[in-house]
Amino acid sequence: YILKTDLDVVLTAKWNDYYPTGFETGLGAYNHDDNTKQQLKKVSDRLQLLSKNKYQYNIGSSWYGKSEDILQVACLCISISRELLTNEFKSFTGEWPGFFRGVALLYASEIAINHLVDDINLNSDSLDFNSNSIDTTSQHSHIHFGHCTGIFSKHAFLRGDYDTIDASSLDTNIVNEYCLFCALSAF
Repeated sequence: YILKTDLDVVLTAKWNDYYPTGFETGLGAYNHDDNTKQQLKKVSDRLQLLSKNKYQYNIGSSWYGKSEDILQVACLCISISRELLTNEFKSFTGEWPGFFRGVALLYASEIAINHLVDDINLNSDSLDFNSNSIDTTSQHSHIHFGHCTGIFSKHAFLRGDYDTIDASSLDTNIVNEYCLFCALSAF
């Protein structure tokens, strides 16, 4: 198996027992409006990339599955990313949260996965789980540092908002405190 993920994630002890049943992804939050959906449909049609299943939006940036499946999707994703950056975003940046150049890789992933994968398992409890949750870490394998408020926000961390917190006072059995503990302990 291969895990493709971002750098702003942490794994919990539950990861040791997590094996995908197919091609699994977390849930993303980048495809918010009808214009974005229409733009991606135009790109898919132009590239003759058809969806093999009911089209899934907002596929997470983390993928977990059989090596050959992950590698095949990654190769197509690179080609689609080039297409998006060369044609759709050549002289257009867009504006977040609409159709936006800054998330072209996520758009490319969504198109590639929908084209190549027969059965997409969106497993948001195990992949790309939200870092500001107060769930227990024993329920989640992979936590993605979010664009959120409260504990744990990667932006608040980078601003220094947590600098006065003593890492030893945190309950590492709780998702948001575990994320903060990991971030504070790493630096």
